[in-house]
Amino acid sequence: MTTWLNAWIGPIIKAYMLSLVREVEPAPVSIMQSSGLTIDASLAADRAVNLLLSGPVGGLSAAQYMAAGIGQSQLITFDMGGTSTDVALIERRYKLTNKGRIGLYPVAVPMADIHTIGAGGGSIATVDAGGLLKVGPQSAGAAPGPASYGLGGTAATVTDANLVLGRLQTNSPLANNLILNRDAALGAVQSIADQLGSPVEDAALGIIELANEHMGQALRVISVQRGHDPRQFTLVSFGGAGGLHLCDLAESLEMLTAVVPIHAGVFSALGMLTTKPGREMVRTVQKLANDVSDTTLMQLLEEMQRQAGSELRQENVERTRQTYSLDLRYLGQTSTITVQYDGTLTTSCTQFHVRHESLYGHSMAREVEILNCRLHVEADRDQLSLPDWQGGVSRKAPHSAVLHGYEAAVAVYQRSDLKKGARLKGPCLIIESHATTYVKPVWRVTVDDIGNLLLERPET
Repeated sequence: MTTWLNAWIGPIIKAYMLSLVREVEPAPVSIMQSSGLTIDASLAADRAVNLLLSGPVGGLSAAQYMAAGIGQSQLITFDMGGTSTDVALIERRYKLTNKGRIGLYPVAVPMADIHTIGAGGGSIATVDAGGLLKVGPQSAGAAPGPASYGLGGTAATVTDANLVLGRLQTNSPLANNLILNRDAALGAVQSIADQLGSPVEDAALGIIELANEHMGQALRVISVQRGHDPRQFTLVSFGGAGGLHLCDLAESLEMLTAVVPIHAGVFSALGMLTTKPGREMVRTVQKLANDVSDTTLMQLLEEMQRQAGSELRQENVERTRQTYSLDLRYLGQTSTITVQYDGTLTTSCTQFHVRHESLYGHSMAREVEILNCRLHVEADRDQLSLPDWQGGVSRKAPHSAVLHGYEAAVAVYQRSDLKKGARLKGPCLIIESHATTYVKPVWRVTVDDIGNLLLERPET
């Protein structure tokens, strides 16, 4: 199936890649792979299937880069755009899978382990024949978009519901100087309210709560259902719509900390600047661990490393760092667990037993089978360094806005007006050109040295 997918989309991708190379030569062009490492565009032309998640994985690369700066190694990422939401889990490094899917199709190449659902700012709200409210997976898309965009859309969307509730503001243009139309949003949500027999604000709140439930379930899939306690993680929100739902989702998973990173609305683009040239390589072994020696495994890994090094030298990469891992399973199982390999198979098998018990509640007295050897190799280069935050120069005082559910008006801050080290209390709105953050009561916000918004709430 993977070979067929590559052959299907390959000619289109190859023509585009080679034309791009010609247009900018002699400058080199690198393309993000689904693994989160870059590859020279001329080589990528023959590996289209390795590029299918090259956009979403950019956000994971940026989150992984940001984690060191905020002193957090365990993150759950939440990327909410206009048509979909992507969620993933990071423990020092984001996870890769060989069991990814694109639509109905399995893709057996190393790719970021991202779970995607059809819920975004443009998700359309409807009422079914039984009188039940539904949100998504149909989307208004970018054109015509939500009713509030004024581009011809008439269906009520999550964005329109946020505008009706006051969490989006009409006096703050979005990207491309788009001014939201509140009257159009009210009209669209009113049609839903009429079908439900409820006030328009209640209908808007129902749309938001249902969208949150869809996204909360996606977050549980990649955390709770895989043996992770979300309370031990920090929720990182990016994408244009993520900040509006961040506090609700963190509370639903009983999480106490969250982050809206700098450049949240274009975070995936930042991630493409933080990543490095590299390769993820896999070779099948499929032998019992007792029948394989460390010498044999290292010979196989060194052969893979020579191949990767040869390709990377074509991209002017001389110094690299590499890590090894193994896909292990009990004899008779179909699923594997990936564990680090430091040259000692006994240690890897011990890690496998511990990890299996952590995930599934038990380990087994069965022989361990090695399915695959994995090599991660990347350029050994200095990491990107972001400048200190320079906000607060204009010294503008916050204004206020009326939000549904609050007796008093809440403060509205421009993110660019917040100084490094500023501390805010919810409820409030923090607005920037490509995103808005809705901070609920009890939550506290601190602006760190590079401009990230660090959110936390006390334990109850």
